[in-house]
Amino acid sequence: MQHMRRDFVKESINQDVMKQLNAIKVFSYIREQGKATRKQIEAAMDLSWGAVSNITARLLEKGYLVESKGEKGSANGSGSGRIPSFLAVNDRQYYVLGVDINITRLTVELVNLKGESVRQWSGEPDYRSSDALLTGVQDLLQRVIGECSGDVILGIGVAMQGIVDARNGISISLPQCPGWQDIPLAALLESWFGRPVYLEHDPNCVLRAEVQDRPRGNLLLLRIDKGIGMALLSEGRIFTGPGMLEIAHTIVVPHGAKCSCGGEGCLEAYVSEEGLSLLSGIAFPAAAERARSGDPAILALFGNMALYLGVAINNILRLFKADEIILCGDMMRYRDLFLDQVRQWLAGNSFCREPETLKISFSENERAAYGAALMAIPKVIENLNI
Repeated sequence: MQHMRRDFVKESINQDVMKQLNAIKVFSYIREQGKATRKQIEAAMDLSWGAVSNITARLLEKGYLVESKGEKGSANGSGSGRIPSFLAVNDRQYYVLGVDINITRLTVELVNLKGESVRQWSGEPDYRSSDALLTGVQDLLQRVIGECSGDVILGIGVAMQGIVDARNGISISLPQCPGWQDIPLAALLESWFGRPVYLEHDPNCVLRAEVQDRPRGNLLLLRIDKGIGMALLSEGRIFTGPGMLEIAHTIVVPHGAKCSCGGEGCLEAYVSEEGLSLLSGIAFPAAAERARSGDPAILALFGNMALYLGVAINNILRLFKADEIILCGDMMRYRDLFLDQVRQWLAGNSFCREPETLKISFSENERAAYGAALMAIPKVIENLNI
């Protein structure tokens, strides 16, 4: 008798798990399609009509879906029959927050489950110490969540600068911030705000945002501001892993300028805003304006920047296939000082892969916070209680 009871409980649990998995699959299918009828779901998911009806009823009841009438004949192409009802993801009520933690600025975006950005907030980071930076992040998120009190925040995606262990939710290092070592960032934010947190490396988030509304090929992205980040999309997949693709701290000048990481001659020491500021001895915006005014010493620094950036891109292309390079970050506001030289260097370098077919584009509107939310949404959906 006891054995039979255990089997019954086990079977009941398995059925509940299967119902949950099917509900998540149905919701994800509708989200990918934009909208779908129950008949379309039944055919695509290989589920019974009864299962589809029960699942969609639960999703509607919980507010994850909304229902609307289509045009007559729109479900099957005929002009007769019942007018079909279309199901779509509710673009209100449920949201995910995306957070970009970067020494240039702090940014938060509110994104609905359709992947649409609804609202954005920003703040200035204080990276004089790890405690100061964490306090700034906590204060900004408290303000955001307070202003979204009428909405349901299902989770938080975080784009983090520096070296990141996304799987374990740990920010391993942020060289520009004293004391920032092995910070269990996801666990900290979860304890503060009571929501699941998903940590990602910030260039991966920028790249995810870039490919949201465009075909996915083999893309290389470099985010250049006070630091440098790299992301790579290959065969539709974003490369991830702690310490991977840290192009910023590859050596371009042996025994060269001191870098924020403690090393010497790193790419970041010559190509980032922080590096150029240290090399010129003045704040970066002032250095850029002097270069635009024709200051030969500062122009030489930007010339070296273009050279080292070109070398770095060339080296990356020796290791990875890329059809397009996307340059983004605050440095793109000053691209007139270096971008043409980078293009010329790549075009004239005999070792550069197919320079005539390589596309170099730029984006001033990098959206790491938005990308962090987009990367978090599928994980949030997997954990919905339906």
